[in-house]
Amino acid sequence: MMILILIWFILILICLTLYLLQALGLYGMGKNAEAKHNWIAFFPILSMYVVGKIIKKIKIGKYALPYPEIILPATVLACFFLTDLGMIGALLRLCIAILYVISFYQLYALYRTNRIAVLYTVISIIIPISGPFFFFKMRKEKPVYKDESSPNVPVLS
Repeated sequence: MMILILIWFILILICLTLYLLQALGLYGMGKNAEAKHNWIAFFPILSMYVVGKIIKKIKIGKYALPYPEIILPATVLACFFLTDLGMIGALLRLCIAILYVISFYQLYALYRTNRIAVLYTVISIIIPISGPFFFFKMRKEKPVYKDESSPNVPVLS
């Protein structure tokens, strides 16, 4: 019984550490991107608001979804209600997951070259605990917003 309590304590400690790394990273990234309300990064679902403020638009090919600071947290909340919808809910959750992959790629592309942004995105998918470390590493850097004519513009096509 004592070993089980110790294992739970260690797991909770690891989760809290990863949570703080991600929150501090997003807070710093939002601060350097001059986004308002960076302190929201410390609230679990609302932290996606800061991601949305940093990326400014979710770009998919020729299309751009405005207001990612509202769309991203809203889709997290929507996932809670989609669990009872069977196959339709599963498809919607898959679409939301793809939206998040695109968003994280665009976030990474603001701080890294496209090749490294793709690598970070793939690593974040395969090893989800790596994301907080990437955010924490980028917290002191300024994002590089590229115009539409730039060859490195973070657009997924």
